[in-house]
Amino acid sequence: MIHPPSPKRPTINSAPTIPSSSAGFFACQPAVPRSTARAIMLPTVRQIRLWLMPLFQSAQGGIMDIIDTLRTGRWGQPSYQLLEGAREKSYYYYARTTKRTWIPACSAAARLCDHPISILAYDASQAFNKTLTRQSTSLDEAVTEYRRRYNMPPPPHFDKWFEFAQQRNTTLIDEYDTIYHSMLPFWGLSPSTIRSRVREDLGFDNRVMGISIRNGEPIHLGNGQGDFQPIATLKQFNKFAQFLPDMDLEFNIHDEPRVVVPHEELHRLVTKGYAAQASLNSNSSLLNYFPDKNTTAQPIPQVFTSRFNDFELQETWLYSRLSCPPDSPAMDLDGNAPDNTSAFAIEPLGFVFNQSASSDICSSPSLRHRLGIFERPNAFKLTNELVPMFSTSHLSSFQDIPVPSPWYYEEVGGYTPDTPVPWESRRGQIYWRGTTTGGHSRGGSWRNLQRQGVIASLERELGHHILERKNDSTCSIGGDEGWKVREANEGELSQYFNAHFVGILHCDRDCLEETMFFNVVDREDQAEAWNYRYLLDMDGHAYSGRFYAFMRSKSVPLKQAFFREWHEDMLIPWVHYVPLNKDVTDLPEIVRFFEQDPVGQQIARTIGEEGQSWAARTLRNDDMDVYMFRLMLEYARVQDDQRENLGFIPPSPPAESFPKDSY
Repeated sequence: MIHPPSPKRPTINSAPTIPSSSAGFFACQPAVPRSTARAIMLPTVRQIRLWLMPLFQSAQGGIMDIIDTLRTGRWGQPSYQLLEGAREKSYYYYARTTKRTWIPACSAAARLCDHPISILAYDASQAFNKTLTRQSTSLDEAVTEYRRRYNMPPPPHFDKWFEFAQQRNTTLIDEYDTIYHSMLPFWGLSPSTIRSRVREDLGFDNRVMGISIRNGEPIHLGNGQGDFQPIATLKQFNKFAQFLPDMDLEFNIHDEPRVVVPHEELHRLVTKGYAAQASLNSNSSLLNYFPDKNTTAQPIPQVFTSRFNDFELQETWLYSRLSCPPDSPAMDLDGNAPDNTSAFAIEPLGFVFNQSASSDICSSPSLRHRLGIFERPNAFKLTNELVPMFSTSHLSSFQDIPVPSPWYYEEVGGYTPDTPVPWESRRGQIYWRGTTTGGHSRGGSWRNLQRQGVIASLERELGHHILERKNDSTCSIGGDEGWKVREANEGELSQYFNAHFVGILHCDRDCLEETMFFNVVDREDQAEAWNYRYLLDMDGHAYSGRFYAFMRSKSVPLKQAFFREWHEDMLIPWVHYVPLNKDVTDLPEIVRFFEQDPVGQQIARTIGEEGQSWAARTLRNDDMDVYMFRLMLEYARVQDDQRENLGFIPPSPPAESFPKDSY
């Protein structure tokens, strides 16, 4: 709360390997026994070193055992719970939907003396390079990898999709776990129920855009967010609709997601889904085509009821958390459970090491009055029945299916510099301009909201803490040396913050109070942002539409995100952008380290360069087309009455032992 002042595989360029040496990013020292490392925990850095202790565990074992365990357990446990086993078995881990086991550079004990950001950046770089090198290079390899990950055959026309992807030089051709997990609950519904629910939703004014596929052609049934949503969607479908059966689709025209299925029902759906997939996997007589006998040729009939409830300008937390596990902090009976920050943040400053868990609202009930979507959103039409709602972003507790934003596809507000500004000429400041988007303030509730909290912290330097080396530290194992936390002096970091509101919106009777509190400045052209090294990016009504422009700018995106998008499998924190925790207690030290420490300066510049380079490879319209094509093949199968007989059959058996590491 705010208080008033008082590959293409071997030829692709991989991420630069961050050197592990005293002359580079790290000063690795000889490993010491685990018992010795435990004995050197120092009070002033105890929390940092306690975070590092899991790094001592053996890197043996893969993630598939954990996934198998999940399949026999309850559905809906957050990613960080799923990954606890991986954390026990590896030096480090990031929770992405791919749930990989990451590779260490050297022993954790040898790296106790390195700055936490150095460790995060190094490990992320190593993991990213490993991911690049194990991508499939042939159709047989892609089929084998698909079966290994998902325990079922790919959908029909998978060969057409693979060819489509290769023609567009798709870099991460195996990384589509987001699609799988989004589709999984629908395997628990009968195909006819899926289809009928879509037609019901399209037959009422539910604020959805309808798209029908008929005879290999997409048809826009009406509605859309501005002109860009229907235009972008039809552009995409026209590139691959010839391989799709007749079917009807509903796309969300609101920024906010729409579907939350209660936990117990979701668990039952996923349990049935696994059984249906197992049946498909055991089927040796597969059809590599869609029968196309599921969708009626009749037009969408008008209906007079809706499954969606309208919660506009109401508090929505109690509905949004329904899919959370019963034992999660968000479902605490007394409603006052603390956030489970140990799942994603390095204490004491909270550097994010697990972005998936960091964005899991089930583990962070403090977001109840902070995220605008929970605090009287301007639009919120919600259903608790599972429907295939294609949305541009969603929270962890929502079952919307993520699709690339047409805002990105049509390059609205994209990166268009007149002349690129060299890194050395950019100002070493955190830059942000925006409005109080997201949530509606009433009776001073703006003091709790996320955007307002971040900007207040930067404008007023509220209790900033930083890390510094202890005096005369040699950082030798066993001594009283290392990093310590101290409170920043007044004005010490003020030169690094340039984040302000340009307008106060969405408030009732407390607008003047809010305006007087903040240093509201004049609006600036977006191109002004390209003059700064660090670009703050925050959610608004939902996802941030600036992120791709920031990625392409060669500045460092500092991203605080709770809304998940289609690209979750493509972007690696600490390689392509810097993740921020919900309280931004990490932000002052991040910018201090990046600006004042020679190692930090090198890391910051590398992240900016890698983000731009990677965006040019994986955030293109081509990449969005490849994602949508694969998503539509998966959806076409799951809504087909013959889905347990549908699967791609390669012309020759896939390789028996394609060498891939467990993830």
